[in-house]
Amino acid sequence: MSLTEEFLVSKARQISKELGEPDWLREVRERSARLFFKLDMPEHARHVKVDFESLEYFSPAEKAEKLEELPQEIRETLEALGIPEEEMEMLAGMQVQVDSSIVYQTFSDQLRSLGVIAMPIDRAIREHEDLVRSYFARLAGPEENKILALHYALWAGGTFIYVPEGVEVPFPISALFVMRSLPIAQADHTIVVAEEGAKVHYIEGCSAPSYIREALHYGVTEVWAYPGAEVRITTMQNWANHVINLPTKRGVAMSRAKIEWVESLMGSKHTAVRPVIHLRGEGSSARNVGLSFVKGEERHDAGVVIRHLAPNTKSQVISKSVAKDRGSTNFYGKVEIVQGAKGSSGFVQCDSLLLSPEASSETIPALRSDEIDSELGHEAYVGKVAEDKLFYLMSRGLSEEEAITMIVLGFFEPVVRDIPFEYANEIKKLIELSIKGM
Repeated sequence: MSLTEEFLVSKARQISKELGEPDWLREVRERSARLFFKLDMPEHARHVKVDFESLEYFSPAEKAEKLEELPQEIRETLEALGIPEEEMEMLAGMQVQVDSSIVYQTFSDQLRSLGVIAMPIDRAIREHEDLVRSYFARLAGPEENKILALHYALWAGGTFIYVPEGVEVPFPISALFVMRSLPIAQADHTIVVAEEGAKVHYIEGCSAPSYIREALHYGVTEVWAYPGAEVRITTMQNWANHVINLPTKRGVAMSRAKIEWVESLMGSKHTAVRPVIHLRGEGSSARNVGLSFVKGEERHDAGVVIRHLAPNTKSQVISKSVAKDRGSTNFYGKVEIVQGAKGSSGFVQCDSLLLSPEASSETIPALRSDEIDSELGHEAYVGKVAEDKLFYLMSRGLSEEEAITMIVLGFFEPVVRDIPFEYANEIKKLIELSIKGM
């Protein structure tokens, strides 16, 4: 396949027609398709090599009315992540996307009674067009880089969540993204909006079976937290080692609002992700926690950019990464405090653990303050597994895999213990799955 402008525009029109989209959205797709050929890769991913011409960009999957109708490997993925079928049946807010389609969803009457909108974004566009349009592509636009242009041309699937003023969603809203086709490019689009005083926790799981080759994930997540709102986003990634993962994540927090982003990054051939959070309102805060495990030839280029744009804002960035074999983890933490953001503070902590001589890790802090009345801090640690600790554990009857698992879980534990138990348990399972794949 030759990826020409004519082909890309035609594919954008095809997707728009199949999804029954309004004219304004089709126009966004067409304009984005043309922009793709004029733009460069995002700065943090310019070294990533993507064979755009080898990918299938729209692959609908069959919908399932009941949980047992989901493909067996998807149900097994849920079990591996610690979400058994009986628990999934009880989840009040859950959807599963396979390739380019939402194939299963369950959102309870309790959500609707609270006035919460939580549904696949293509349905939200049909039922709440004006509301979706007011947020769509507001924090990340197609003019920025090649990946975003491709996303806005060909995206399919994703979630729209809107929480009215003062509503606290009593349970997490979850989505699982699975890639099955070969080769596939998956571009989901998710928007989370929490009105004044609202609270919501959105969890996204990402998985691809080991037989997937040359797959690309390039989803977009846009988060709006209005005054006094609290939004938590938890990502649990378990991609196969042929997946290139280039997501875009953006958030904005108004006065006294809080945004927390927790990312557990396991697997993938190459992940390059750098969420950007704007603290626009006085007293707003952001917390970004990144857990990363790489093995083989895998590479993770993670990071975060937090901009303090108002007084008395706070940010905390924590990165914990483990590398084995010839795996490589790199973390770029950038915190900016603009002039006038008095009383603001930011802190970046990066810890890395190397499990083999060939593994590598690098942390790149970038702290800048244009305001005298502010505080910025950074600390970093890179260490290796002590041979005596490994020997001691193995001498007590543990296999090398079991001993390494115990050491790695202990390394992650100070961060994981701050995560609600049920989700911390799923993250631990992801770590164990990654180590078992060594």
